[in-house]
Amino acid sequence: MVVQRKRHLELCKLFFDHGIDTLLSPIFRPDLLDRGEAYMKEVMKPLTWLASHPSYLSFYKDYGVSFHVYGEYREYLRSTQHGYLLDTYARLTDLTRDRRSHRLFFGIFMGGPTETISKLISEFYSEKDRPLDKKELIEMYYGEYVDPADMLIGFGRFCVHDAPLLLGHEGLKFHHQPLIIY
Repeated sequence: MVVQRKRHLELCKLFFDHGIDTLLSPIFRPDLLDRGEAYMKEVMKPLTWLASHPSYLSFYKDYGVSFHVYGEYREYLRSTQHGYLLDTYARLTDLTRDRRSHRLFFGIFMGGPTETISKLISEFYSEKDRPLDKKELIEMYYGEYVDPADMLIGFGRFCVHDAPLLLGHEGLKFHHQPLIIY
């Protein structure tokens, strides 16, 4: 686990050092829950580290990183012994909100974005009595606006749920647009 944490931070630093300003890192899909409670116990360690481990916190500070979490993590964590992570993630998001050098979005439990997106659309329409545009929907899903992805770099099986609303513009061009690492 320590090696994974170090490697993940090294990769983020590498991309930030070379001009990428936004990274999406989908790290946990709900289908992994099928592996059982022992697996879940182990995977919760890195999910906790993202918002509390000194190496991550130093990285966020040193690199001017704003921290974000997206996905259906609220629904999955709320009723578990790990529900405390919701407050931890929210506090760190608020603490780093004004950092503008880099943005790091962690995808946690991104398994059914269609239902989540439908719910966001319905709630918005009920409140505002008008449809929302794609920019507003992206802001609601990710917590702030994220441009469509330019590149995907993978180390495993890619799933369209890893970055909903941001795919379809990928190419080999390179500039300051989001990069999705999966």
